[in-house]
Amino acid sequence: MKLLSICIPTYNRCQTLDHLLESLSVELGANKSDVEICISDDDSTDDTRKIVEKWGLQLPIIYSLNKKNMGADRNVLKLLTISSGTFFWLSGD
Repeated sequence: MKLLSICIPTYNRCQTLDHLLESLSVELGANKSDVEICISDDDSTDDTRKIVEKWGLQLPIIYSLNKKNMGADRNVLKLLTISSGTFFWLSGD
C-alpha cells in the first residue's frame, strides 16, 4: 500500500496531462516509492494514452481507460477503485 495516491481524471487533455506529469516528475524526484499516480481516462480520443505510456517509464502510474465516456463524476469515482494510498489527492489535469 502506498502512502499517497495522486489521482487524475482526464478526458481529451493530453497536453495539459503531459505538463502535469512533467511537473510531478520534477517534484517527486527520487521520492517515488510511497506515491502512486492514478489516471482514469474517460475514453479520450486524443494522444492521452501515448502520454501515459511515455511518463509510465519514469513515474509509478496506474492507468485505467474507460470503455465509454462515463462523465466527470463517475470518472472521479473510478479513481477510488484503482487507488490504494492511505491519502488521496485529487488533481485536475
